[in-house]
Amino acid sequence: MTPEITLFKPELFAAAARFISTEEVRFFLQGVYIEPAATGAFLVATDGHRLFVGHDTLAVVTRAAIIRPPKRKMPPAWFKSATLKIVEGTAHLYDAKGERIVERALASEIDGTYPDWRHVLPASVSGELSTNVTYDATYLQDFATVRAKLDVVYASLVPVGWNGLDPAIVEIRPGDCFGVLMPARTTAPTQRPQWFDAETRQSPREAAE
Repeated sequence: MTPEITLFKPELFAAAARFISTEEVRFFLQGVYIEPAATGAFLVATDGHRLFVGHDTLAVVTRAAIIRPPKRKMPPAWFKSATLKIVEGTAHLYDAKGERIVERALASEIDGTYPDWRHVLPASVSGELSTNVTYDATYLQDFATVRAKLDVVYASLVPVGWNGLDPAIVEIRPGDCFGVLMPARTTAPTQRPQWFDAETRQSPREAAE
């Protein structure tokens, strides 16, 4: 039976949903992991390439659970509500006045063991920006989209803590959530293409003369 969960920052659950996996093999990554913390709970999601970590300090959870969200791209109401209650596999959203916004939405528990998400967190960030490293633009766009939905100022400017070949820290909303982005190796050029230099070795005026 799905544990009773009450979140006072439903937007963190909605944001985390965007980072869950769609893989069938690692089915346990298809949900948001809600883990009791010293204060409130952590909300974690990953697809193996990027990781979302949120902290709802007022959350009330009876035990850790992997909760499958209704969808990956959650509707605006989930980012604007005041309270989210998950009871017996059903999610209910409430506004600041305690009135229900979403009548019924499935949020079932996934029976599985979530991996040790703390294991991928870098102990420190070197700030190294290597020419052998690149980051998937789609992933960066997802971080920007979530920052916008969380009303972060200058949402499209995604601060990334470059970390060489190690996982990078991504700022999402200072104070209650952040991301981790795995780098990819690249053979990107470190100088202008030879064909360009060959073509423009002479200026148009010199060529005419």
